[in-house]
Amino acid sequence: MHRFARAFGWVAAASILIAAGGCGRPYDMSLTGIASWDKTTKAARKDGKPVLLVVEAAWCGACRVMASEMDHPAVNRLLDRVHPYFLDYDAPGTQKLRSRFYPGGGVPATLLISPEGRLLGRWTGWPGAEAYAVQVRRRIPSGQSQ
Repeated sequence: MHRFARAFGWVAAASILIAAGGCGRPYDMSLTGIASWDKTTKAARKDGKPVLLVVEAAWCGACRVMASEMDHPAVNRLLDRVHPYFLDYDAPGTQKLRSRFYPGGGVPATLLISPEGRLLGRWTGWPGAEAYAVQVRRRIPSGQSQ
């Protein structure tokens, strides 16, 4: 199974990791929480790749559809161009991070954030794997979209 799809399989476990502060490599998409957010953004600054922040929730029907389609090749090809990070909307301890980048407006929500912390794009919903991949690719700075 591809890494992107595997990440959504870990969403329930990630909620537990949030409370524990996260651990592991910054590119491990099963991790969430402030500690792993810091590692993710540090890795982004180091290699110049943007962070793909996905805000999801266990109660969200569209989030479940999104999770089931994340194994699509069009979505998986994005992995080398971004640092994906999954944020459980309802997990304890995530309010500060949510308020910094995500003012609300529904889930699933995707935010593309530059290595410097500048918002490159934000959108909600799940248009399907191929359309999602196009949305992300359009917002990745030209030096990163190759």
